Amino acid sequence: MSSQTRFDPKALAAHVMIALFVGAAISYFTDAKWLAAFFWVSAAMFINGSLATVEDARPGGFNNSDGAETPDIAKGWGATKYGLSSLAIFAGLIAAGFAVQSLF
Repeated sequence: MSSQTRFDPKALAAHVMIALFVGAAISYFTDAKWLAAFFWVSAAMFINGSLATVEDARPGGFNNSDGAETPDIAKGWGATKYGLSSLAIFAGLIAAGFAVQSLF
């Protein structure tokens, strides 16, 4: 597993806290429920981070400026798998937000 895809509990905690605060602000100023807004903000942050990770890992990117060590998530089938799994998580978060908004 490359260092770019390693689980970081501090990053997860920061992600959750930011999504909670921004979701609460959205909920305060709109008709969105706070948990639904949390899921939508979390989805936006997640897909942005996923795209940035791949972009930075590609040759010429921030983490691979010389192109010497391109990780699997930035080339070939590895990039396809990473993209599809990121898209599935993104869609799940969006769907969870709509479920919370419409059911509760």
